[in-house]
Amino acid sequence: FNRDVKQEPARGLYVGLLKLRTSVSTLSIFTSKSQPLMLPSIKISDNPNVSRDEWLWLQRVQAKTQESDVNPLPDEVTQHGRTFQQRVARGAARLLTRYNLDDGEEDVMENYYIYTREVIELNEDVSIVLLLPPPDALCLAPNQQ
Repeated sequence: FNRDVKQEPARGLYVGLLKLRTSVSTLSIFTSKSQPLMLPSIKISDNPNVSRDEWLWLQRVQAKTQESDVNPLPDEVTQHGRTFQQRVARGAARLLTRYNLDDGEEDVMENYYIYTREVIELNEDVSIVLLLPPPDALCLAPNQQ
């Protein structure tokens, strides 16, 4: 266990999953067995920084959830932003499949959403784009799956 705790993630940008479980007296955070102090995550880039186009895409994701008729890929987002979208979507799908949370659905992003207020920077070498389950599944009671 001690060796696993000291293991730091490699430099890069990750998609990480936040899932909680509560009881009357505890709050448990779903973590990876291989890295118990880290949220379950998948590396999507060697570069931990998010470019302007990538940030625009993240902000557009939030706008899409607020207005159903908003196009998630506006003209001002370049090919780089589209590539970022694909990397995030593939990373999220792999992450959910790894932890058996995809429910066999084609488009896992339909039921999960991306935290768009900020990209979480663990340190200068590691950043995480958070993937959140639907609000009713974000925090589960002890007897729920």
